[in-house]
Amino acid sequence: SYQGITNTMRVLVYSTQRCGSTAVMHWISKELDLTPVFEPFIPCGEEDYRRYNNNWINDLDTFNGLKHIVAKVIHYNLDEIIHKDNIERDFFSKFDRVIVIYRENIRDQAESLLIASKRKISFGEYNLKKELSDLNPDHIEETSNIMLEQTESLLSYNNCFKITYEDIFIRKDYNKLIEYLGIDEPKHLDLFNPKNKYGK
Repeated sequence: SYQGITNTMRVLVYSTQRCGSTAVMHWISKELDLTPVFEPFIPCGEEDYRRYNNNWINDLDTFNGLKHIVAKVIHYNLDEIIHKDNIERDFFSKFDRVIVIYRENIRDQAESLLIASKRKISFGEYNLKKELSDLNPDHIEETSNIMLEQTESLLSYNNCFKITYEDIFIRKDYNKLIEYLGIDEPKHLDLFNPKNKYGK
């Protein structure tokens, strides 16, 4: 329930797929005591996402009325809802903070996405070496090109804070993110521990 909450802070985590944005959403939720809203614009509301996201909405007007939230939204899902350019004006402006996450290593991102699609599950551990050996190189190349195009779109946005997957989960260079969110003493940085990665 969202009734009776006086703090109306709204934070957006906006990214392409397989960028660690779910972990970032959960981290912000814990640090700032915000309700997490996971991928509210999934087309058709697939059942596995409904089970994972207990405040599934898929309605832009309803979503815009929610207060005290941190929402993780995937780039192409939002495009399918809005059907027009200028996302930063029409969507970003409704948030107090907007964090754009992308990956520097597009090939790793494409491989992770293909493995998740092949296994028909977005979350959960897997044997990275074994799964990679089963991937079609042409599919990796094609998916990498799609991911690159989406990443370039993300990087064209203004009025947001941009950070990479590698900054957060590999280099541990997230002090500017902490500062951007106004967090004085972060207590849940363990959520960014590489041991929590799906691919082992």
